Amino acid sequence: MSPRNRTTRRPAVRRVLTWTLLALAFWGVAVLDDGFLPWVAAFAAASVAVAVAFAGRRRV
Repeated sequence: MSPRNRTTRRPAVRRVLTWTLLALAFWGVAVLDDGFLPWVAAFAAASVAVAVAFAGRRRV
């Protein structure tokens, strides 16, 4: 793997970690609130994290 590929992958990893932390935060709210909307938001955030991960991998 070339150094260029290593440096271009890091921002995608940071984005995935950010979205994962957001999903965990929404999950925490869902557990405390016991509502339906936070579960939908957590699922959407996790889906975006996976999509960003695969899109970044395809581009590089």
